[in-house]
Amino acid sequence: MLERCASATRRAFPALLALVLAGCFPYSCNRSESRALMPADSLSRTLADAMPVDTLEVLNVPDLPGAEYPRTVAFAPDGTLWVADTGSQRLYAVSGGSLIRTVELDTLRYPYIAGFRDGEPVVFSPDAGRIVALAGGLGVSTPADVAPRTLQYVAVDDSLVWVKLAGQEYDSRALLLAADGSEMARVPLPDPWWRWAGALRLHRGQPVSLSGYRPQFYVLAESGIDSTALVGFDSPMLPRSRAFLRGETHQPPLLSSSAAFLGDALWTLNVRPGWLRVDVFGGDGHLARILVEPNPAFGKEFYPTDIAVRADSLGGVLVAVTVAEPVAGVRLYRAVAAR
Repeated sequence: MLERCASATRRAFPALLALVLAGCFPYSCNRSESRALMPADSLSRTLADAMPVDTLEVLNVPDLPGAEYPRTVAFAPDGTLWVADTGSQRLYAVSGGSLIRTVELDTLRYPYIAGFRDGEPVVFSPDAGRIVALAGGLGVSTPADVAPRTLQYVAVDDSLVWVKLAGQEYDSRALLLAADGSEMARVPLPDPWWRWAGALRLHRGQPVSLSGYRPQFYVLAESGIDSTALVGFDSPMLPRSRAFLRGETHQPPLLSSSAAFLGDALWTLNVRPGWLRVDVFGGDGHLARILVEPNPAFGKEFYPTDIAVRADSLGGVLVAVTVAEPVAGVRLYRAVAAR
């Protein structure tokens, strides 16, 4: 399901979150930098340039009273849209365009939606080191050896609990946890640790690690890790990504803040300065569609944090995106069926 990323140090959480998610946007980078690309990125740019761009239909959603930093969003099995806000410590439930429920989480600070169990959200709180199902029956503590500034992500379904831990000078790993929190399986995550900074999803029962800093994802298994490149992913930040890989800069640029599976297709947030762009990749990792919101325009304050997708009854796809700035909330769109 959805990734849960945070610092293990409680006081440092907001600062680390900003560091992990900030990257370098087109408006904040040195314009004299080289525009050279990695060969694979050059091919991706060529493919993306030849792809037609479709426009998303904007749907109405209610305001989220008191929302400060909506960080994760997910559709429940019954279609209810859930939003977790790490600023106000609340969960919001939206159905039929109306806010139907608000859940206060006073003891679970910095809540992230990790998935669903028995139809209700499972919340991960890195501050409390707990994974808790709202419906009850699940209350798991994360590993006690989490070091300061370690990134933590959790993905849960009705039977599985996976945790991904990644950090510099840390034993980065993915763990399958039992209901009592004991370790059932382990997948070592080799250096460089920054490759594991990105959402954790469960796709067809397997943990999938997305990458915020390179256009690819990893399927994790005890027998090994399979990498899939997102062929056709284009971003204004690809030259800076090349510079980082070559050791010419110390800060990797953020290319994608999140992604979500619908069947085998991966719907990916392609971070742009001012407007929403969603790239859809097929099961082979190749670009299948590019979608943008109507009337895209430059605006450095725009920041989407997470994405959820769900097929609708008309053959289209509902796309929900949480936005931290300029106005904290959730936006809902519809993508018509691909031609």
